Amino acid sequence: MPPCVQSADVEDEHVGLVYEYVRSKEDILFLIYEHWSKVWQEGLEKALSKGDDPLEQLESIINVLVSISDKHSEVSHLFYREPGHLTEHGRELAKNFERDMVARISSTIESAVAGGLLRPETDPVVLATSLILLAHGWVLKGYILHRGRTASAYAASVAETVVQGWATPSGRKAWERRTP
Repeated sequence: MPPCVQSADVEDEHVGLVYEYVRSKEDILFLIYEHWSKVWQEGLEKALSKGDDPLEQLESIINVLVSISDKHSEVSHLFYREPGHLTEHGRELAKNFERDMVARISSTIESAVAGGLLRPETDPVVLATSLILLAHGWVLKGYILHRGRTASAYAASVAETVVQGWATPSGRKAWERRTP
């Protein structure tokens, strides 16, 4: 048997094996969502483990969100482009993942509000969701933002904007003491 036929048979066999684990393209897409959701969650956990200072944690969260978006821009695009191809169950699981991310970030924002570092009228859910959108904006609007900027400089600018925009006077002082 010619090598090319043998190679095609092996390829067909491997494709067949894939369908033992997944039933459809939608299942493959869901597995991609599931994997990257875990990557984001692990990144957030690392960011949240950076000390007890909520402003330091917030800065670390922003850095992680932008860094992951930057390193895996194709995934950020996929998350915005493909949810309509998930099953209803898959879409609900993806939404639950995002709700969990927002809840984790919101808890840090709530700690900053409780500590008098951010203004009491700060809406943690709106701010947490905005931070996720801003992080993804690095990729989604990269054709504008990448010119003359790095991902880390962009993240620092977002953190500065958030803190200066929402901080109390004591929060601004705490921020200024910890930044060079």
